[in-house]
Amino acid sequence: MKNSVEHVAYREFRTQVISELSRRDRQLYAYEQMHLFKKLRDTITAFREHLDYYTETILQNTPEAEDHIRKALRIPQQIPLRVTKMMKFGQYLMGFLPDRLLAFRAKMLICPVGSYEGRAVVYRLNARRTFFGEDYSETFDYAIRHLPTEGMFSVGQRMRHVDIPWMRVFIKLGVEQKKVIDQLYNDFWNHRANGKLVLALVELQIIRSVDELKLLPKDKSQSRYAQKASYDEIRAFRQVVTLFRNAGVASLWIVRLIELPLWMFDVQRLTENLSRLSLRDNELSIIVEKMADQVMRAEPDRWVFLMEALNVRSAHDMVRFKTLLWSDKKCNHAFAFALLQHGADIDALEACQKLILREAEGDDKSAPVRNLIALLAKPYALSFCQLAKAEDYLFAYRDLDAYLRVLDSHGYGHAGAVLALQCCYRQLCAASLDAWLHIAAQPAVGQSVDDIAEWLTKAVAGGYIDAFQYLLAAGELQTFSHLQQALKLAPLGPVLLRYVREERGITGMPFLLNWYYHDAMGIREIGLWYSNDVVSRVLLGDAFERKDFTLLKGNMACVESLLRQHESDTLGRFPFDTNDAQREEYRRQSQLVRQSMKIRLAPKLKIILEMTGGILLHSLLIHIDESPEQLRNRIAELKLQLDGLLMGLGPDNATLTLQEADMVALVYRTDAETIQARWPKVTGKTSDVVGNPCALTYPMIWQQTELETSVEIDPRGLQALSAALAFSANFNASFRKDMRGACRHLKAARLGDKAVDVWGLSQHLGVLLAISGCDARIRAEFYGDEGQQTEIREDVGLLAHQMTESLVNLFNLELGDALDMRVAEFVGALSDADATFLASRLDRAKDVETVTPKARLVQAIERTRRLVFQIYLHWAVGQKKRFAQTKMSGINSTMRAVVSQSPAAFFAKQAVGLCSAGNTEMWQEARNVHLLVFPSEGKKLEGMALLYFEAISRVDHDKKTLVIRAINPVKAAMASHDVSSIVECYFDVAIRIAQDTGCVAVAFPAPSGQGFMSNHKDIEDYIEDNYIKSSEENYYLTTKDRLSANLRHVPRKLMETFYAYETGSVSADALYIIWHAGNVKGTEAA
Repeated sequence: MKNSVEHVAYREFRTQVISELSRRDRQLYAYEQMHLFKKLRDTITAFREHLDYYTETILQNTPEAEDHIRKALRIPQQIPLRVTKMMKFGQYLMGFLPDRLLAFRAKMLICPVGSYEGRAVVYRLNARRTFFGEDYSETFDYAIRHLPTEGMFSVGQRMRHVDIPWMRVFIKLGVEQKKVIDQLYNDFWNHRANGKLVLALVELQIIRSVDELKLLPKDKSQSRYAQKASYDEIRAFRQVVTLFRNAGVASLWIVRLIELPLWMFDVQRLTENLSRLSLRDNELSIIVEKMADQVMRAEPDRWVFLMEALNVRSAHDMVRFKTLLWSDKKCNHAFAFALLQHGADIDALEACQKLILREAEGDDKSAPVRNLIALLAKPYALSFCQLAKAEDYLFAYRDLDAYLRVLDSHGYGHAGAVLALQCCYRQLCAASLDAWLHIAAQPAVGQSVDDIAEWLTKAVAGGYIDAFQYLLAAGELQTFSHLQQALKLAPLGPVLLRYVREERGITGMPFLLNWYYHDAMGIREIGLWYSNDVVSRVLLGDAFERKDFTLLKGNMACVESLLRQHESDTLGRFPFDTNDAQREEYRRQSQLVRQSMKIRLAPKLKIILEMTGGILLHSLLIHIDESPEQLRNRIAELKLQLDGLLMGLGPDNATLTLQEADMVALVYRTDAETIQARWPKVTGKTSDVVGNPCALTYPMIWQQTELETSVEIDPRGLQALSAALAFSANFNASFRKDMRGACRHLKAARLGDKAVDVWGLSQHLGVLLAISGCDARIRAEFYGDEGQQTEIREDVGLLAHQMTESLVNLFNLELGDALDMRVAEFVGALSDADATFLASRLDRAKDVETVTPKARLVQAIERTRRLVFQIYLHWAVGQKKRFAQTKMSGINSTMRAVVSQSPAAFFAKQAVGLCSAGNTEMWQEARNVHLLVFPSEGKKLEGMALLYFEAISRVDHDKKTLVIRAINPVKAAMASHDVSSIVECYFDVAIRIAQDTGCVAVAFPAPSGQGFMSNHKDIEDYIEDNYIKSSEENYYLTTKDRLSANLRHVPRKLMETFYAYETGSVSADALYIIWHAGNVKGTEAA
């Protein structure tokens, strides 16, 4: 009866403590996915740890709880828990006794206790004072219970920590002295192997002595695999070791298994593979030495294929086929048999492993064998090593025989040439190849086939064969150097090239290139020019005379808009809902109407272009039938407006006329509708700027670069982005009504897949695009305005480079900024059920930090965002690196920078694509103005930056500091100019402005992961490498710093809060000072 009462009292005590713990930390008990037994174990552990920590307090407040504490911690009755002052004093005196006696006493006290927490309590109450502060630890606990007390430690010295598994290793190997264990542990520390795995090797008799521990690998990186080994992983490791040991594998190579990640240890697969291999001891040891992972993980049938189909039996030969064994692709038996049939030896088979893993791309699965026979036969006679590099010839779905005949007809029938010219096999049919080789035939005489192949690759990637044929027929392609130079001119197309040569008289490749680089500003943005009618010739002639093609596309768009309006007014809308005959008749009439209108427009356009300086605006063309006097008045007003805009000025009235809106849109590269919509919110700005910098012009010189124009963007990544946009559209359309349907094909497992690529995460990216609201803009940018394409463009040249720049900016900055603004709103609008479901389909993370469904979804989105951005940014940066940009010596662009607070200047942010393009609050702040960059002869914005004039207390309490950020050229300028010259010019101008406005210093903010310095990663990277990394951190700007002539090379970092948007919003935590007014030498250098 007494025992029953005590038991009930103990259970009530335990329940009370656990309930209190549960209320204090609900997360500990809230994991629904936690196994019941594990949850109970964790609960009991937390209960015991609580008693360990609060034993003295509980005993003092509730003496009757002593029996409950003893029962919970399994402390025998003979060990005292109430320690008097005299007993404490006695413990201090015992500290002067010999070490072995103290250790023996501690052992007698601790060993009878049945729990770790209980032993910790007993030690703290009865023994700790005798050891002068030695804390109780797992090492101390294990050592005091299992090792001899003699020489265990010295009083006054803390016991050296040794992992328990390692301590067990040394004990099993016969080492029982703690000091010796400490020394050995120190010796083997560099191995960093997991003690649990080493213990398994010792227990299984793989390691039999301390000396054999030296067989352990010293690769420190492997420690990450072993530190979190689970019970199942340790069991699998032991089973694998046992299998290898029983199979006779040498101990040295079994020990090396500890290097492998534990997920590789597949016991079932290893058992099957060992039975298939049936190798002798020494042969199996060779294989385990070289490729233990394949023995454990490769498909059993793959080993059978290697031995039976390829007849590879020797262990020394087997280890040469890692690629074949590790791949999960299906082996091509027919192709392998054909290799053997045509004399492939072991060296040839090794070289051709990847080919054996390939399948034919078309329906004809026998084609690769036929292609193999053709390539091995004369006159081509490829060796097997050459054949290993001929994957496209062998497996692409093309007419190989016809392609080879063309090569042979042009003198490229030998093996080396055939292999070199495989570069275009996927892009060209035989007829196209013949046409390209005909172009190169005479100019490339005497050139190596590798040089010809390199040129052909670049030329075919551009695809401008008509332009090359025209230049060849015109006699411009006389040498191989001319062929290479023509790669720059070919994108202009035969129409424009014919115009330049035949109507403008510029002939000869040197003169054409001189015109291209020096007298045709903006020509690289034109691309292929098709039109050759009377209107386009007027526009071309005007651009040629002005040596400025930057306005040509815009002018053509204005004319086309007028033609469409005239067509609609004359014929009505296109008859979509009629029959084919009526639609064809409409098209015929449309051509006649357009042709008539063009003939009437051409002479008037010429007059207007002469009067406007080469500018056409839709708001001007609608008045084209007015009298000459009226037109002159309109154009005079237009020229005044343009001159003002190019000086950073512009209209400041409350509303804009159509012509004013068109002019602002032209200069700031946006549309008139956006200008009109935002205009009322950007007028009336005031400024804190001292002086009048708006009246000054600051010159800039940007060094031009030459872009490799033959590079294509990896289509797989573009297809993944296309799939992401498609998934985003579907998700947006259905997630509010049917979250399960919206998440179809979205798999959380992909986020944890270590081998996942851009394609595997396309659905996850689609969700992020849908949340951010960026999907429509991205679709328009990469699909085009009409959105009718089925695939994203795979452009080459300048457009492709701009596309990669956009992709890098998207994943480096823009998409993240958009998510920051939209995630809270998106999650808040979902029900708990939908939030839970979406989180489970995005991510299977087990380290849940919250129990509320919406907070869980926020965490899942954050993890998804982190990995998706990492994978896609890596891909985008890799694509961008494929475009080689080289500096063009002596060829520069002359720019001029102006400071502006005109309402029109607000739209510079729109022109360069800043995420704050619509933020009018920061624009209206008195401290903020825009730095605008225009070409010296051009009429459109080329770049901008944000300038802030404010007092920085750690620089000067009274005088203002000029802070510059958001250094952003437009995309075309970024693609054709050197980054270093751009950044240095911006900083030079900032210093000049600071001098003119009486500022005490110039600074820029720390990036803080927000892209404060630029939308362009190249600019941010340049500033990071050349300014931030060389900076020195200061609390205040000292007198020595102010006088330093080296601030541009060694900026001073000040920990100062700076608001990069409107005051109070989005802050940087530091500023980098690159100039100070006291820095006379620095001023001169700037």
